[in-house]
Amino acid sequence: MATRNEIDSNIPIEVEKGGTETAAFVAYTPICGGTGAATALQSVASIANANDILTSEGAGAIPVFKTPITYFEQLASDPGSPTIGQVWYNTTTDLFKGAIGVVSGAWVIKAVATYASYYGGSGVPDDALGNNGGAQTQRYDGVADSWATKTGYGGTILPPVIAGDDAGDALGCGGINGSVVSGLLKRYDGVGDSWTTKTSASVACSGPGLRGEADDALKFGGRIDPLTGWTGTSAAERYDGVGNSWTTKTSFSGTVASLILSAGTAGDCLRCGGVTSSGGTQTADVERYDGVGNSWTTKTSMNTSRGDGGYGSAAASAIVWAGSAGGVTYTKQCERYDGVGDSWSAGPTLNDNHSPTASVADSNTSALGWSSGAAPTKSTERLGSTSISVVTFTTT
Repeated sequence: MATRNEIDSNIPIEVEKGGTETAAFVAYTPICGGTGAATALQSVASIANANDILTSEGAGAIPVFKTPITYFEQLASDPGSPTIGQVWYNTTTDLFKGAIGVVSGAWVIKAVATYASYYGGSGVPDDALGNNGGAQTQRYDGVADSWATKTGYGGTILPPVIAGDDAGDALGCGGINGSVVSGLLKRYDGVGDSWTTKTSASVACSGPGLRGEADDALKFGGRIDPLTGWTGTSAAERYDGVGNSWTTKTSFSGTVASLILSAGTAGDCLRCGGVTSSGGTQTADVERYDGVGNSWTTKTSMNTSRGDGGYGSAAASAIVWAGSAGGVTYTKQCERYDGVGDSWSAGPTLNDNHSPTASVADSNTSALGWSSGAAPTKSTERLGSTSISVVTFTTT
């Protein structure tokens, strides 16, 4: 029962009057701040064992004592090579052995794709989806470095542009159906391994820019003649996957017809290069789309004019590589965009020429590109792949 004393305070004495407002604390435990006026101070909940350490449980929770984690396993003999993050201690030889992941800053040759693939891709370098229309859909497993055939796109559309941030949930749009361009849109379900037809785009074309994910994508530009010239469009439209509908957006200012490189999302997108409507030559022009203001802003041009290349990552940190440059010249060159400084810098050179190039990237240092099988070469290359390096060291 609380009583009054000569300083006109309760017993226990309140904190604001110099007390602890607590009758007793747990012996030998640290004192922590409390959670309110009635519990201004409190003991750590548990009493420590010898050599325990006090660890944070995060915001809103009192720290607790825990047994320290042992970051290596003691073994009497060497069982082989550890995996990334493992450290072994051999009590017989007094040697430590550990494995670390080394991220490559260069392009590394990977398993050749089963089919030709053009124009974009969905997913990330460890799990990517590509398509060339018809029956040719394939999915890449970066861990196993292998390609698996998936359900075909169907019909006679060649080749749709593939986009999305998930290999298991992708969009395919546009292409050429016989002698006419198409606005056909399909959505891929990786769980069911199936393509479902959705509402077609308002503007039929081949080789447009397509960025975003399956529920929110921006389509822009493209070639509106079949194969007889390079008549292009600067039209842009945005797809709502929930409502399965398209909304017209502000056109960009360039004259790009097809084979556009792009990066970012439907709401923040970078349009890079492509083939112009005048003469069918490549351009280095760059524009950035602001989905909030529904506007395009001219940015610093790429160092190399190109179309048909690999591309990806965020609009503020994009990467582009390979493709055709200067007419029929193919390039191994790669460059990265800095959205803060609005500048381009050279990236690592590829091993092979690639054009057309299907591609995915989850940063400007991590990307996957695979060629169509057309001239000049057919291969898969990966930037930023992780290899295992085993390190052995002694205690002395």
